[in-house]
Amino acid sequence: SHDIDDYPSINASETTGLMKNDETSKKTTSGIAGSTFNLSNAVLGGGILSFPYAFAEAGLIGGITATIVLLLFAFGALIIIVMTSDIYAKDGADSYQSLVKVIYGTKVEMIMILSIAIYGFGGCVTFLVIIGDQFTAIVDNFVTTDAWYSDRDFVITLASVIFVLPLCLLKRISLL
Repeated sequence: SHDIDDYPSINASETTGLMKNDETSKKTTSGIAGSTFNLSNAVLGGGILSFPYAFAEAGLIGGITATIVLLLFAFGALIIIVMTSDIYAKDGADSYQSLVKVIYGTKVEMIMILSIAIYGFGGCVTFLVIIGDQFTAIVDNFVTTDAWYSDRDFVITLASVIFVLPLCLLKRISLL
């Protein structure tokens, strides 16, 4: 059995941003395990949903071949990023963002930040559309009339307010 003190707690000041707290102003990182999980989630999250369609279009052999080739490209890119970060660590490149800034400058760093923001926004919109489509299909199986709560726009808005908005209000991504 676990004691309540074994679980991390979140102070109200950490999530609302309305009150200042010295404990929350310290720079914290999520560590290797958290970073690995976040990267795996980003890579597999939306991509895994497209596998059935890709395999249906390419066939089993074509799908497996494409998956292996893309895996090799991704692995190679990660090896290059790690080797480059080792080279530029002395210049303060301790994150992907700072690595891009050290190598390419501030303009390319801004382009990278913008592309990551657009990617995140697009992923969020994609998942909300999937939630809206799936939930309305489930409700339609149980309700014979068009109920207001089975409207796709309502479901997407509700999911945004209940799930996405609170996560957007967190001060630190490591809390995710």
